Amino acid sequence: LTRISSRYLDIEKERSAPRTLISLNESRNSAHVHPLWRWLYRSGHQLPLVDTVYGNAAYQNLSYTSHYLVFVSHTGFIVRRKG
Repeated sequence: LTRISSRYLDIEKERSAPRTLISLNESRNSAHVHPLWRWLYRSGHQLPLVDTVYGNAAYQNLSYTSHYLVFVSHTGFIVRRKG
């Protein structure tokens, strides 16, 4: 998981409106990245059992006044409202 970005349901807004983009790999967040994930992100291409790596996404209607948790499962990401 490297970033969180916004989307619009309206196609015209999706094409032209500004987006929110939050990096999860910046130095201010690096202390929160588990060493295993950091190692896999940097070295995963060298693992003999990995043939390909593909992207994954989770889409959720979010509120600016709420906090959310993002979980990694065996089928992809899960987004849940915190609290």
